[in-house]
Amino acid sequence: MPAGELFIKLAEVPQTDVVLGRVANGQTWYDAFVRYGVSFEDGAISALRTLPTMKELVENKNRLRHGKQVLRTTARMDEMDYTLPFHIVASSKEDFESKYNSFRAEVLQAGYFDIRTSWISDATYKFTYQSCTQLTQFRGEMAVFSLKVNEPDPSDRD
Repeated sequence: MPAGELFIKLAEVPQTDVVLGRVANGQTWYDAFVRYGVSFEDGAISALRTLPTMKELVENKNRLRHGKQVLRTTARMDEMDYTLPFHIVASSKEDFESKYNSFRAEVLQAGYFDIRTSWISDATYKFTYQSCTQLTQFRGEMAVFSLKVNEPDPSDRD
């Protein structure tokens, strides 16, 4: 996934920000590939397309009635947990360290971030960061990793 296909909105915009950012509705979105060398690996879009599970219905089951009572109200979505595979690429070992450290400091240490992708144009995913797997296929200028994130409210994707 090259430049122009994955965008990240940071929890806080860095004070020394001079890197490409686009403004949408007064918010600054950064191209993840341009800023960090980060893009999705295979399977990330499929994970984002997974339908959310529903919360359990309100039920009452007691000995005074046959069966159970089910309160028929509007169904509500439950939170979603994702494991999103990414890769990071750079032009040199020094560039890799710079991009990796920026990604870690600006995105992960904040604890939450939003993403958009050109593959799913009508959704903004609002994530809380949980953990990151060990870097694999590390070659000094490229590595693969997965982020474990939580989407607290899948109905809020605007």
